[in-house]
Amino acid sequence: LDFNDLEHLALKVLSHEKLAEEYRQRFSYVFVDEYQDSNQVQEAIINLVKKDDNLFMVGDVKQSIYRFRLADPTLFMEKYDSFSDDAREMDRRIFLRNNFRSTVNILEAVNFVFRNVMSKSFGEIEYDDDAALYPGKDCGEGITPEKAELLIIDQQDMAEDTEMPEEIEELNQIQLEAFAVAARIKELLKSKIYDEGTGSYRDVTYKDIVILLRTNKNWIEVFTEVLTAEGIPSYADVNSGYLNAVEISMFLNLLKVIDNPRQDIELISVLRSPVFQFSIEEMASIRLNSSEKYFYTALVSYREEGELKQKIAEFLEDLQKWQRMARYLPLEELIWQLMLDTGYLYYVTAMPGGTQRMANIRLLFSRAKNFEASTMHGLFNFLRFMEKIAASQADIGTAKTLGENDNVVRMMSIHKSKGLEFPVVILSGLGKQFNLSDTRDNILLHKDLGLGPRFVDTGLRTYSSTILRNTIREKIKFENLSEEMRILYVATTRAKEKLIITGSVKGIEKAVKKWSKTVAPYNLAQAKCGLDWFGTVLIRHQDGEALREKSDGEWGENDIWPDKSSWHIKIIHKNSIKLDLQKNANKKEQL
Repeated sequence: LDFNDLEHLALKVLSHEKLAEEYRQRFSYVFVDEYQDSNQVQEAIINLVKKDDNLFMVGDVKQSIYRFRLADPTLFMEKYDSFSDDAREMDRRIFLRNNFRSTVNILEAVNFVFRNVMSKSFGEIEYDDDAALYPGKDCGEGITPEKAELLIIDQQDMAEDTEMPEEIEELNQIQLEAFAVAARIKELLKSKIYDEGTGSYRDVTYKDIVILLRTNKNWIEVFTEVLTAEGIPSYADVNSGYLNAVEISMFLNLLKVIDNPRQDIELISVLRSPVFQFSIEEMASIRLNSSEKYFYTALVSYREEGELKQKIAEFLEDLQKWQRMARYLPLEELIWQLMLDTGYLYYVTAMPGGTQRMANIRLLFSRAKNFEASTMHGLFNFLRFMEKIAASQADIGTAKTLGENDNVVRMMSIHKSKGLEFPVVILSGLGKQFNLSDTRDNILLHKDLGLGPRFVDTGLRTYSSTILRNTIREKIKFENLSEEMRILYVATTRAKEKLIITGSVKGIEKAVKKWSKTVAPYNLAQAKCGLDWFGTVLIRHQDGEALREKSDGEWGENDIWPDKSSWHIKIIHKNSIKLDLQKNANKKEQL
């Protein structure tokens, strides 16, 4: 039985009036926390066990972020709108406005953004004085709250004469943003932060910092790799990324070549690795020297005398030795022998994040040992087993060498951060497009509007959308965007002392032109990502000059919205990140 089954079975039991009455008499009070995340089934259960005067609910509809679990924020809003502020009323509404977590400037920054984007028509609640956040904690005398930050990475290439290495030139959007975040973390470590416990300032440490992401998929693995390369310890409690770790994928490729050398991609990967160090020019020479189908055959038939031929002979000799060993050695012994013969352990340890990479290698050795203890044996079967894991997209979590309580930068999804708080929050990935794929299905379903199918003309063999489907599509889109807005609200309210927001755009001028449009529900609904909402509001803030400078239009005094909040807005160009990486690479080479 899963949790949903238990809910439905409980409702089935309570549908018998005598049983429901027995439970009503048993409970003196019914307390419901996080009421904004309740669904219709849970609401029905609550109504069956409560009396007329013993139900107490606590919630904040601005933090309703579980629609994918069928959470229905309208349940909360019905009571929010109908309950009275009068203390004499049975159905009474009590506002808990004070926030005891964040500094004054963070609260004012959050209020400024969401007061201008969240409304009843778009966000499902009016962000008025009742919904706003008010400071409840004492920040200490003479303490200057930190400014909120918005860092925008412009992904558009600029004319640049400097020639850069291929690995820097081909960095993608996620990698560039991760490097920008890593650079900001290094700057933070040189600053100080106010410590409520001691009532004084202290140095920022890694464990003060959390990176929040809308989704873990593709992002956390890249951020982990980049932070490791930059020497920043990090922790992410995810069950993926193991098979994509460079030290694991390379070693698995070596095992695949031993099993069957006629696999070109795996063979080339092994030859190009630091273990065998074949250059691109040498690989090209081998390929041009033979018209054989497989690269392995071209390798064997290479006849040119010289250093390359000797290099090939040494590789083939090692390969034949390992193939013989694979026939009789247990799998874990074979892997261990390969580690010793190739010096792979030393190479992995010397890489950035060597401790984590060594732990991954030890985990591979452990998995091979466990596999041999099963009914399946041998290198071939082990590789098929690993391929099935990869094909099923199940993946495996990387080895855990650090815990979240160590001095590390933590990374997690926004959903996982709910209910938590951190001294420094870096909210990243705001340039990632919203996922609205459920508005493109052939048949749309809505709890209030019903089914919305396409119209299929069997005679003309065509199909088209219908009025009902279009209506449902727009309704689902607005509900999903409202949920995305609430997710950003949850993320920004996790910060205690410092809030940093990062996102990427493809051409800052084009983005600013879009953000300059009137702030209205229709224009807000055209947003493709969370950064569009922040940009639309902050371009009008008194601290938004960095954005207004990129605009073609003129901005008068009436176009600027004065506010108590303070922001630091910075535009980082793609080329400046690459140049910094190039400088760091040159320094490492000199060392």
